Amino acid sequence: MRSPYLTALLLASCSLPVFEQPVPVSEAVVQRVAFGSCVLQGQPQPIWSAIADADPDVFIFAGDNIYADTWDVSIIERKYRQLGAEPGYQALRSQLLAKGPGRLLATWDDHDYGENDAYRTYPKKRESRRLFLDFFEEPENSARRQHDGIYDAVLYGPPGRRLQVILLDTRYFRDAFDQSEEALKAGKKSGGPYAPTSDTKRTMLGKEQWAWLERQFEQPADLRLLVSSIPLVPDDYTTEIWAMMPHERNRILGLVARSGNTIILSGDRHYTEMSRMQHSQDGMTAPIYDFTSSGLNRIWEGGAKQTNRWRIEASHAVHNFGMLYVEYGEDPAVTVEALDESGKTLIRHRIRLADLKQR
Repeated sequence: MRSPYLTALLLASCSLPVFEQPVPVSEAVVQRVAFGSCVLQGQPQPIWSAIADADPDVFIFAGDNIYADTWDVSIIERKYRQLGAEPGYQALRSQLLAKGPGRLLATWDDHDYGENDAYRTYPKKRESRRLFLDFFEEPENSARRQHDGIYDAVLYGPPGRRLQVILLDTRYFRDAFDQSEEALKAGKKSGGPYAPTSDTKRTMLGKEQWAWLERQFEQPADLRLLVSSIPLVPDDYTTEIWAMMPHERNRILGLVARSGNTIILSGDRHYTEMSRMQHSQDGMTAPIYDFTSSGLNRIWEGGAKQTNRWRIEASHAVHNFGMLYVEYGEDPAVTVEALDESGKTLIRHRIRLADLKQR
């Protein structure tokens, strides 16, 4: 007899394109997730050993996986080869692949996409996409290969212990940010500092990715990890953050709040911090967490000192990675930790999934 869950899953998949049917990549339960961002290829990367010692079930690259910063496709390819030749990365990759399929995930940010602060106008984005997908060994028949950009979603585990990882693409479709008065007065033709736009026609994700994302939030999952290469909750910074497009930020915060089971993972900032805000919509309020881990071998001490009114733990400008320990059962929870390259815990915070519900 077909289970009620399977029937519901099949009915839901009927409305999706064939390449979007929500089939778990593995029925194995995933309870240890590592992630990180911002690794400069060719420079020392001792942190891979610390990540391997943490023994994650899955590792997620949250962007700036290399620093390409070029329009020369051969240079992008060479820098991926440099990362791939790093012994520590090779060892972690082998350790993960031995656990099963779908254990090494990635999205990109500006530097691996192509150049600093790049968005939809970057002229080599199609070539860069191909190199990204090839490096991370995306199958030729995968959903990711069937659409523009590199957004993706992966499911793990059986009902009751089902984890969904959603990887956003914040570069391929994104419109330009507005420069701040400071940048304009300095005569800068491009780049930050930035200021929030009032133009609600501008997009971060593009029409197709938005439609896809809304469908992903309809899929059955007990915990969702939403991976954004740039921070979503912080809104005090003048660098690349979702708050530069307030209408887009509010839209995605609404999705997260209504889901009642989503934690945001972000990168880019070259330090680690935990942010939490209360999001109110239609008379309902829910806490939203954004855990930033950056960088694997890049730091920005000045950035860590900047104001973030939503920060709930101290920021740390040291080489770091994030770990999430998932507890399923009657009172499911996630413990998030930021660790340095020696394995020392910098941040630790426990989140009960019941507390993420709208009230």
